[in-house]
Order: sequence, then C-alpha cells, then structure tokens
Amino acid sequence: MLQRKPGLEPFRAFVRRSRAAPHAAVGLVAVALVTVLAADAIVPRPRPSPEGTGAVPTRAGPLSTPRPEPSTDPWSGLDVPEFTPLADLSPIHSDASGVDVRSAFVLRSRTATPALAMASGLQIEPAIKFVALAGDSSSEARITPAEPLQPGIRYRFRAMDPTGRLIGTWSYRTAGPLHVVGLLPTDRSTSVPVSTGIEVTFD
Repeated sequence: MLQRKPGLEPFRAFVRRSRAAPHAAVGLVAVALVTVLAADAIVPRPRPSPEGTGAVPTRAGPLSTPRPEPSTDPWSGLDVPEFTPLADLSPIHSDASGVDVRSAFVLRSRTATPALAMASGLQIEPAIKFVALAGDSSSEARITPAEPLQPGIRYRFRAMDPTGRLIGTWSYRTAGPLHVVGLLPTDRSTSVPVSTGIEVTFD
C-alpha cells in the first residue's frame, strides 16, 4: 500500500483548488512565476574566480605621490659670493654701434698666470675658430678670429682654467647696418604742425 509523503500535501491541495477554480489557478501560477524570477534577479550570483577561468588577476596601479603642502617658513636671504674676474677681455676696434667685424681682442690677466695660458681655456658662442698669440707682455694675449665676425651678432666669451674654475665671462655685439625703427612724425601723417621737429630712431 502506497503511503503519502507529508511534503506533497500542499501541492495536492493546490491541484484540488485549481480544478475547482481554473482561472484562479492560472493567476496563482503567474504570481508564483513572477516571484521566483524576481528572487533570482535580486539574489547576487557569485563571480567565477580568476583561477577557475584562467584569467590573469589585475593589480592596482601605483598610488599617486601626494602634493607637498606649501611652506609657511619666511624667506631667508640668499648669500651669493661676489665673483672677481681673473682677466679682462676687450675688443681692439669698436665704437658706439658695436665691435668691428674684423676686430681682434686682447685678453689681459689680473694674476700671475700668463694670459696666453688663460686663452687656452677660452670658449666663444656662437662657436668660431680663433688664434691666440702672445701680446706685448706675459699678462696680455691677442685673440684673432680666423674669419670676420657676423654683423649684428652678440658673441659671448667664457674662459676657464684647467681645474674648471671660471676666469671670466664677456659679451660683445658686432656692428651691423643701421635700421630705422621709428619716425616722428610717423610716415604718411596728416595735419602735422609746421613747427614740429623731425626725429629718426635707429636700432
């Protein structure tokens, strides 16, 4: 003789009610289906681990360096030692417009070191070739460019001794053709008083 399982009684009661009211049964089935689907969507599903899928786990990138806070300490004085040049450099031919493009230069030593020895550490920008010869005394050396200098160019001279110590720096601009940079009255001016002076400004 078959025995009834207690767990099936709710299902059998539901079937008997469904035969009595088929439309209500359909509604109950729909409600139960919606409830099951909603519960399935709400309950989170566990993600597969990287070991199970063969994927390489990603690592967090390096943390950004925190920005330092501005200092509230007062500014202190900066002590810059005074530089005393050990030599002087001057052009032989120059005027108010600049250094003549064919001029040589004289390097004069302020110490016991001969000027010709100082000339061995002379550098010029823009770079040019030059010849250094002894001057009238050991304290002077004549620096002659191998070619004429370019007009309207600023040349910077820098001398260093064999130990890397700075001997001196100098800067000279070569003379160039004059250019008119300003007129008074301006060009094509109108209604200029007859007593106005004429001014021309050159570079």
